[in-house]
Amino acid sequence: MRDYSKTEIRLQRVATRQLKVSYKRLTPEEKKLVKALEGINQSELDINRFWRTHTKRDENNHIILDDKESELFKFLDDKHRSYSKKLDRIAIKNNWSDEKIDQIWRLHQQDNCHSVSY
Repeated sequence: MRDYSKTEIRLQRVATRQLKVSYKRLTPEEKKLVKALEGINQSELDINRFWRTHTKRDENNHIILDDKESELFKFLDDKHRSYSKKLDRIAIKNNWSDEKIDQIWRLHQQDNCHSVSY
């Protein structure tokens, strides 16, 4: 049996545990805003992944989409638009500037930074 040092054990625990997103220092309105921002980020990743994996082109270098692919793209685009509208509604309702939104997002990112360095 291998003899583990305390540092190795600590690093294994950090690497294997489930990391949950925390919204502990946010008000309910800020939590809605952060969830909308997370949705926008995820939908942008999904759209980028869609275009990265799609390679069919015709002789004029135009992209060719069949019915299923166009439905999938429409779904991804609608999801992205709905998150954007939600973000705009929350920002307008609370009269938040872009700087305030960035500040809320940075606060959330700091709370959820699961760094292994000690």
